[in-house]
Amino acid sequence: YRCIFEYHQTINLTNYLYSDLKQFLDQYSKNQLEPTTLILSNKKISNEIKLFYETCNSVKFKSKPLQNLSLFEWKQNDVYSLSSCLFKKFRSLKSLHIHESTTVKESNKYMTSHILSDLQQLIFEKPSKNLEELTLILNDGMLVTKQLHSNLYLKYLTISLINLHDLYILLDGLVPNLIYLKVIICQHNVNQRMSLPKSSSSKFLMANLDEFILNTNENVSLTLKQLHAIFIPLQQLTILTLNIKTFINETQTKINLEQYLPKLKHVTCSIYTTSNIDELYVNNGQ
Repeated sequence: YRCIFEYHQTINLTNYLYSDLKQFLDQYSKNQLEPTTLILSNKKISNEIKLFYETCNSVKFKSKPLQNLSLFEWKQNDVYSLSSCLFKKFRSLKSLHIHESTTVKESNKYMTSHILSDLQQLIFEKPSKNLEELTLILNDGMLVTKQLHSNLYLKYLTISLINLHDLYILLDGLVPNLIYLKVIICQHNVNQRMSLPKSSSSKFLMANLDEFILNTNENVSLTLKQLHAIFIPLQQLTILTLNIKTFINETQTKINLEQYLPKLKHVTCSIYTTSNIDELYVNNGQ
């Protein structure tokens, strides 16, 4: 019986019935199942992730060899057990994917503040040395501050941020060893001037970053000056993807990416603007 289950290295619980889920959790807690990849979702069973957390927090639960964990349709109240048990119970975890539910609207501001604080602890204040890949998609975006500690271990990061100001802070030494970065900007800056960093303010260059993807929501407008400020710490970049819903280009009709990104080889752009852009180019690139 156990020999059969040893072959189940990837278990997807997203379509399980409640009875099946309970059976899995029972077997998992007894070490009868030890997958390296686990996928959970609240879509079919509204408290599936919470039940998983409760199992992990039990006294008898032992550390597992789990390496990849994905949480879909994640809800804010799921976070309470997340930061306290995740890395203690799963010391081998290399990849974590969290996607907030788009169908459940939670407007408790105190809870939101508490959730963001816990997530900040998880990512920056008490990061796991083994966690190399993180996806964190929140509907309203993640808040980052200059007071947070740097995460030196992440290599691959996909994250939704509140606004451009959070992106500038993220690029200013919070995750200096990234190889891949994908960012979604969720909200428009109320004060655009406050979002622009000084060109000399960057403490670190993203020396290892090879690929950068920037997506913006429809309510976010981006100017050429802001785009240039994003590029400052990305001089090693070779692959760039821009998906900008609203671009404001007031003064220039030519955008020379090579001026800011000298090693750039591949560019993919989708830019919506009412201004004219005569040329968007990079020499020796595609």
